[in-house]
Amino acid sequence: MARPTALLVLLALGVLAGCGSPPVAHPAPPLPLGWKPVTYHLLAIDVPDAWTVRPWVPNCGATEPTVWIGPEEPVLLSCGAFDPGAAEVVLGAFPGSTGGWHHQVVNGLDVLMSTSQEPAVFHTTCRCLATTTTIDMDVVSQAVFVRIRAGESPVVPGGGPGMAQEVAHTLHRLVPE
Repeated sequence: MARPTALLVLLALGVLAGCGSPPVAHPAPPLPLGWKPVTYHLLAIDVPDAWTVRPWVPNCGATEPTVWIGPEEPVLLSCGAFDPGAAEVVLGAFPGSTGGWHHQVVNGLDVLMSTSQEPAVFHTTCRCLATTTTIDMDVVSQAVFVRIRAGESPVVPGGGPGMAQEVAHTLHRLVPE
């Protein structure tokens, strides 16, 4: 008699489990005109078409707008004074923090986000002073870190007002086919 009772309990649990809300699908944001998606594992982020996409290598900053495909590894580099140079995204970044993590939902993804700005940093690529914004994103469900760095001025390669935030808000999960 114990077996039919156990079977009924399992059946009831299965029915109750099926009564929950179906997962909500979050479509990818519309691709901005002149932008392309770059993928890493089950994630994608959109960047301007002119940005280069390369496998990650130890570097001291990009001289042209670049998306580095990780995983990034902790390395000790002798770069002299840090020159943020051109805009860059690291998909699979080494976990780091610019401080002040806060929770945000980006296109249906739970993300811990940290944003910082470095005002009036000298960029050798444009020979100018410009504010740089860095956004670190921990995509909790994917165990993936993303780092976005861009100048707030269009004279910095790949930069422009709000460029780092604009790229960050294109992050989305790929839908398996």
